[in-house]
Amino acid sequence: MALNVNDPRRIVVAAGLAAFAAGCSSAPAPLDDSDKIVRATIRLLASEANTVCVDRTTSGKPLEIFANMASGPPEVRHLVGWSPPRPLGAPVQQVSRGDALTPMSTRLAEPGGDGARLPPLEQFRLNGAARALMRQRVLDAVTVRPEWAPRVVARPWLVNRFDPGCAPRYVVSPPVRAREFAFVTVKADHWGVTYALSPVAGDWRPVAEWSRWLY
Repeated sequence: MALNVNDPRRIVVAAGLAAFAAGCSSAPAPLDDSDKIVRATIRLLASEANTVCVDRTTSGKPLEIFANMASGPPEVRHLVGWSPPRPLGAPVQQVSRGDALTPMSTRLAEPGGDGARLPPLEQFRLNGAARALMRQRVLDAVTVRPEWAPRVVARPWLVNRFDPGCAPRYVVSPPVRAREFAFVTVKADHWGVTYALSPVAGDWRPVAEWSRWLY
């Protein structure tokens, strides 16, 4: 039996076919600045690692540690600063087997990093930008796409926590950004670092890292 042009069944079928065709032909949504900032951070993390196991959704506060340090006493502020960016590789925990008098214990290694500090003018610019943004509302969460970098495994938080092969577990914060700088914090197990990024030719790239810390 032929369907009339105005038959509701024909309208439903046509709408379904149109939606299916649109879904098949649609390209991935273009990346916005927040996506590009997190992508650049992920690529830095993956540049010296066999596999980067990262939570699929960003979470946390990108400048929380910086804000705490910036409001600390002068002797604390003197110990921290900006250095060239390096991947955050969580060091292997050091295990002491102990003996009859000393029980076996595990000690966290220092997180490394803190190479040669950037020149004073760059320190001044980065500190000024971070202070201006540290109270800013965090941008919307970003979904990490595994195709952003080779050897990246991006999965939900719960899946990563129950997979013994997922170590270290990287957590990337949403970015805060202004015209010249953006900031993202990365945590891996007990180590953390804040990266500063700058726009370059329509994309973003890491330009500095804040002193690393244990938490």
